[in-house]
Amino acid sequence: MTKTRDNQRQKVYRAERESLHNKGEKFKDLKEVNTYINHILSSHYWKKLNGSWHIEVRDGRGRKAACAFDRETIALPKWARQDVVIIHELAHTVVNFNSRKVASHGREFAKTFLGLVKRFMGRESYLLLKESYKKNHVHYTATSG
Repeated sequence: MTKTRDNQRQKVYRAERESLHNKGEKFKDLKEVNTYINHILSSHYWKKLNGSWHIEVRDGRGRKAACAFDRETIALPKWARQDVVIIHELAHTVVNFNSRKVASHGREFAKTFLGLVKRFMGRESYLLLKESYKKNHVHYTATSG
């Protein structure tokens, strides 16, 4: 199977960093992270978005980056135990592990991430990220150019 090129990876990370860095909630341990994730997974928004399932959160110490391994597993180093990173990884579980191969940070991911930010971080964070998407030329709709 051909791997889909992830053309906007750096743009997405830049937009996220510029708009949401130090804006959200940080969690002290995996217990708090799991409570937060369970709040998201039990929401009507999540169930409508992608159904309901369990997400296993692994201790990501020793890793440089947070990671969604598959549809049900994410790893979070200590620095990544914050809502924006968790939502980013949850967006990967929705978009990147279905039957259709898409770019890891492509339009589908960017749109899903933006929606999750709006629902779980609030309108202000959503508007900041959306503006940063525009500034950094992140494509997040079928018609954005």
